[in-house]
Amino acid sequence: MGRSFSILTPLVAVAVFFSAFVVPCAAQPGIFTRPGEVNPNSFPTITYSADGGTAAVVYTPGDGRECTVAVFDAKSRTLKKTVTVEATQVSAVALSPRGDQIAAASNSGVKIVNLQGELGSTRRVGSAGLATVALAYAPNARYVAASTSDNRVTIYGANTGRLVSTFVNTRPVRALTFTKDSMTLLAGGDDGNIRLYEVEGGRTLRVLAGHSGPVRVIVASPVDRTFVSAGANREMIAWHEWRRSPVQNLTGLRGDAQALAYSPDGRYLLSGDSTNRIVLWYAPLGTQAAMFEGDDAAVASLRFSDDGRKFVSSHADASQTTWDLLTRRPLQSGRFGL
Repeated sequence: MGRSFSILTPLVAVAVFFSAFVVPCAAQPGIFTRPGEVNPNSFPTITYSADGGTAAVVYTPGDGRECTVAVFDAKSRTLKKTVTVEATQVSAVALSPRGDQIAAASNSGVKIVNLQGELGSTRRVGSAGLATVALAYAPNARYVAASTSDNRVTIYGANTGRLVSTFVNTRPVRALTFTKDSMTLLAGGDDGNIRLYEVEGGRTLRVLAGHSGPVRVIVASPVDRTFVSAGANREMIAWHEWRRSPVQNLTGLRGDAQALAYSPDGRYLLSGDSTNRIVLWYAPLGTQAAMFEGDDAAVASLRFSDDGRKFVSSHADASQTTWDLLTRRPLQSGRFGL
């Protein structure tokens, strides 16, 4: 597997941050029919907890039996627990910030499982018969947001299952993320708009228009009120929660961005696109700082390491690669497997 790295501007140390990405089942481990094939309605093969310590992968035996969500130690790739979803297809998965809870969606609703202890506890939320398009946990771990095929976005209490708020969009929502204070939910729809929803108050705070096609991924800054959205037509846009117009357009993508992650100081942003190229951006200026490319499988998710010298990319074939920013080389690669 050949890889190359090119530095465009000086780098400073960055630390861990993961933007929760939600992930459907496929006929084999990993979610794509063929390695590297990108389905815009699919989610990443590997989903991480916000602290980077836990990873979840969806598996199906391919013969109509029930899907399994395998929970791994992200660093060692050792299996910690398996969760049966009681469905032949899983449409979305999300891990809580510390990896102690998992939400998995199917046509029977959303199953929330506490991963602590031998048995843990399980509860179900949502309506059976509706396809769940996306899931996201709030940074404070108190809420789980779900978008469904009837154009609704619903927020539940993660530990209680209680209904907190429900919103109706004009088109399905495929990108969900909470702001750093967990008070606002950012929802990117197939209509190209981003809606800001008040979590507890149940109000639509504003609608931001700027994308010419569907929004596929959103990541919120961990330090301020800015966020970045990406979607079709190689569009990537930086926003501020309190402004109705974009702060800037990040240009130069070779393909549509499918994964985003901020550094915790908000200065750097990683994007992974449909051509398998990973770009490091200097966020204040919206300029490219570094470029990685050469992986065989599509980029599914990205996150920075906790020492500020590495980042991890996961891919559509259920593999992950750790990159060293100083040596400009991959440190290790491996695949999650049962």
